[in-house]
Amino acid sequence: MASEKTAEEKVSSGETKTDLKKKGLQPETGKKKKLPAESVYRKEELADSARNMFHTRKECVLAALEAAKKAECTVSEAKKIVEEFLKREVE
Repeated sequence: MASEKTAEEKVSSGETKTDLKKKGLQPETGKKKKLPAESVYRKEELADSARNMFHTRKECVLAALEAAKKAECTVSEAKKIVEEFLKREVE
C-alpha cells in the first residue's frame, strides 16, 4: 500500500489549496480538534449510580450536590464535588 501524502504535504509539494478543494481535501490548519462535550446529568441520575461511580451511598451524592447547589452537572464535576464533600470536616 502506497503511503498517502497529507493535505499539508501536497500543498508544499506544489498542489495548490484550490486543487485540494477540488479533490475534496482541506489543508491542515494546525488547529486542535474539539472534543465532544461531556454529558450533563440530573442529580437524581448521578445519585442512582453512587455506588459504582462514586464508591459511596446515594444519600452522600445527593447531599453533596445539594450543598453545591447543583441540580445538573457532568460526571467529572460531580466526582470532584462528592470527593470534596466527603473530605469536609464534620462540625
